[in-house]
Amino acid sequence: MLDVGILIFDDVELLDFAGPLEVFYAARLSEKQKEQPLFNPFTIAKSKEPIKVKGGLKVIPDKTFQEIENLDLLIIPGGKGAREMKGDEPEVKFIRKMETKVEQVATVCTGSYLYCLAGDRKGLELLTHHSRIDEFKTKFPKVKWIEGYRYYEDDVVVTAAGISCGIDLALYLVYKFFGEEAADYTAQYLEYHFTP
Repeated sequence: MLDVGILIFDDVELLDFAGPLEVFYAARLSEKQKEQPLFNPFTIAKSKEPIKVKGGLKVIPDKTFQEIENLDLLIIPGGKGAREMKGDEPEVKFIRKMETKVEQVATVCTGSYLYCLAGDRKGLELLTHHSRIDEFKTKFPKVKWIEGYRYYEDDVVVTAAGISCGIDLALYLVYKFFGEEAADYTAQYLEYHFTP
């Protein structure tokens, strides 16, 4: 079972983190093995104080940064709260600390902004929400901002375009780590069309 930490913070985009979370909750190898989860997903924040999600929903984080020693996957969602960070926030420092310890980093929507704040991403091909591409090209000119994909894997990171694309990204990670049958079963269970 792989530990999946999903970063959350005030004004995080709801579907950016909840979409992947649902996929990881549901992921199984097959109908015959539906009692055996493949992932242990949980939310992570700087404290256990309720997070106010975009739209007003409040979510209590499962774990704090101090409780995390190791992860297999780190998922970085976006939203207004991500775009307002400058680079010295606890969330950015956490990404910087953890990215060398995890097997896979992935971003959803403008979570790629936080990923860029946390390190030198020169030459990487990254996705973000289509409405932010021009802005991010100015802020991070050494990154190759690409379009036309729902998710995309560079050498070191998997990124997703806007909001609902996080579901595709999570299903791709099911496919990457557990194979086509697991991805197909999970997508079918979720009643979601997915083609790796």
